[in-house]
Amino acid sequence: MYLSAYIGLIIATIIGVAFGVVTGLAPGVHINLVSAILLSLAPLIAEHTSLLNVCALIMAMSVTHTFLDTIPSIFLGAPDDDKAMGVLPGHRYLLRGNGMMAVKLCVIGGLLGAILSTVLFVPIGLALKLTYTYGRPYLFWMLAAIVVFTVLKDKKMALAAAVFCISGALGLVVLRLPLRDPLLPLLSGMFGVATLLYSINEHQSIPPQKELCYTELDIEKTASGTVRGVFAGMITALLPGVSASAASAAVSQGGRLGDHGFLVLLGSLGSASFILSLASFWYFEKARNGAMAVITELSAIEPSTIILLLSTGLVAAGVASMLALLMGRSAARWLPKIPYRGTCIGVIIFVASLVLVRSGWLGLAVLITSTAVGLIPAAAKTARAQAMGCLLLPILVMLW
Repeated sequence: MYLSAYIGLIIATIIGVAFGVVTGLAPGVHINLVSAILLSLAPLIAEHTSLLNVCALIMAMSVTHTFLDTIPSIFLGAPDDDKAMGVLPGHRYLLRGNGMMAVKLCVIGGLLGAILSTVLFVPIGLALKLTYTYGRPYLFWMLAAIVVFTVLKDKKMALAAAVFCISGALGLVVLRLPLRDPLLPLLSGMFGVATLLYSINEHQSIPPQKELCYTELDIEKTASGTVRGVFAGMITALLPGVSASAASAAVSQGGRLGDHGFLVLLGSLGSASFILSLASFWYFEKARNGAMAVITELSAIEPSTIILLLSTGLVAAGVASMLALLMGRSAARWLPKIPYRGTCIGVIIFVASLVLVRSGWLGLAVLITSTAVGLIPAAAKTARAQAMGCLLLPILVMLW
């Protein structure tokens, strides 16, 4: 009896990891879509296995996705919304021949974030509950202070404020449009397509990538990036509608993270945000993403369920980290042999086609507009992080 249950759980974890590889490597194929399909098939699945195994599958898929989606973000500039900010430092690493180093830093952050958020699951959950209960009225002022600080520390303060306001106004408009998945055209244009067009205009190419058998770690930046990533995961677990990109933009201010620490932050945020979304449901019954909402529909969340899902997440993180390194090494070996200009154009066409299919002609218009806005920081030579106003300003309006 127990043996068959364990075998079913192992098989579910393996299938979940496989699904996570697909959703991570294929831009636009999201874990929420797969989770929704599994929910619709739940009556049929229940005839053959426990629905708790399906929950484990979704957990493994979601954690694996956060490791594998690093590869298209860095090598192709086609990010999911939680990796949009990572396109920029990852692209810089890539153009220096260190694309594999960028993947490794994200993987290290992902592993450390998964471990830290699991070990601190109970105290973080209690902190989230207290903050949600007593601190919610002050969240607007906290986020507003971060935004003001970000603009003031920019060397080109006026341009930074202009980019923030323009992108924020665009975000306010787009998030009110009758679009399915509005973040896809908004963030893909702002950070993905804009980066690729700038690379084409500057006649950049992917240089041969270095074969690195080791990773040079800055301990201080790695530790800071990991902790900030978990803290950003707490923000996404606490506030409805706050994306991983917005949270990473908020917590990356202050201190000297650099590209090194920021890539660790993104990896840590990816794994921590999903694990901590489980804490938000357990402690104050709020499902902060589609995959977690499906898990809570399929099974009652009890202490034993929490332990099982956390264990599944850690196993998936370990397997996914090895898969990300293997596939990242293959990408680093083969992509420089493909004409970079053609690769960029191909990715742009793919993203535009995906937007057209998922969001229609209106979504394509948003993609073009957000791309134009995303090119402003590059032309003005100011920090492109200010373009995260497209998410931060709508959040401020929502909290007001």
